[in-house]
Amino acid sequence: MKLLDANKGNAKPFLRIAAFLLALIVIIEALSLTVFSKGAAATYNNKYANQFSFLQEPDDSVQLAFIGDSNIYSAVVPIKLWEWCGLTSTIIAAPKQTLHQSYHLLEDLFEKQSPQYVVVETDMFYRDKPIREDDTVIVESEKPLDVVFDTLDPSSFEDVIKGAAPVFTFHDKWKSLLRGKKVPPKDANAHGYHLSLTVRKFKLKDYMKPADIADPIKKKDAKQIDAIVSLCRRNGAEVVFVTAPSPVFWSYERHNATAQLAKQYGADYIDYNLMWDELGLSSRKHFRDKGHHLNYFGAKLVTKQFGGYARHTLKLKSLKNDARYSYWDDSTEAFKEDVDALIAKINETTEA
Repeated sequence: MKLLDANKGNAKPFLRIAAFLLALIVIIEALSLTVFSKGAAATYNNKYANQFSFLQEPDDSVQLAFIGDSNIYSAVVPIKLWEWCGLTSTIIAAPKQTLHQSYHLLEDLFEKQSPQYVVVETDMFYRDKPIREDDTVIVESEKPLDVVFDTLDPSSFEDVIKGAAPVFTFHDKWKSLLRGKKVPPKDANAHGYHLSLTVRKFKLKDYMKPADIADPIKKKDAKQIDAIVSLCRRNGAEVVFVTAPSPVFWSYERHNATAQLAKQYGADYIDYNLMWDELGLSSRKHFRDKGHHLNYFGAKLVTKQFGGYARHTLKLKSLKNDARYSYWDDSTEAFKEDVDALIAKINETTEA
């Protein structure tokens, strides 16, 4: 009997620990579903607001969903797609967004939306691969150990944890709560677009010289791309691959690999790095950081071309005359006010 009592005493610390961990999990889950939820992140000014702005769109209202990293949120202006073509769209993107993150964000999207097309920006396909060293393209081949380490990739594990418990992503919201006010996102009217009027001139090199070889996509990334395509098609959305102009990170070798992949899936592929003349792009006017991201002036050029493609090739219907989408007109006016305010601020700074 004494031995039994002793075992009970030894179990008490473990029971306390288990109870504490259970309570902690409940608290984390409760916070993740309320204060630190993905939906809440889109309603206050923080670095994730644009990424989750799609959660603020009315149910089943989006025709086009753009997914990717900072390249896509710098290259397409949803307001202009509406103004010029009557198309509704949203951008789901953040700096250095991974394919793994994109997959789970699309899962969230399909809970509320039924887009006809999901536009996948391809910079994500090479997230972990360097490209240039002394202006020479580096073409890598996977080693057996690479596959092992890719499987144990800590960044993928981190994505899983953040997806399961958003409190670990949105913990910086405490700053707004402690200030006692809710600051709206600075790009609240942009539907995921990142507005920048900054101009950084640079000398454009011939970075898209035709080549016969392809820069291979890592196996783990190819599996994630396949999962994204499958997810979209299961939910009734076709996939279009798009590469935004990016002299710093793109090459003809990468174009070749992506074109092969698009052919494999029977998907359209638009590489804007091969369309400088058609778009009227300039390295002196249309980039905000010397060849990586487009500014607003460059993004309008890409948006205009894509809008024509969406209307005439994808046969997407204009919703301009549908009263249910009149809120886009309000959003357009508000966005224009944001642009005008930013121009005025830049002019004041220049004059000073």
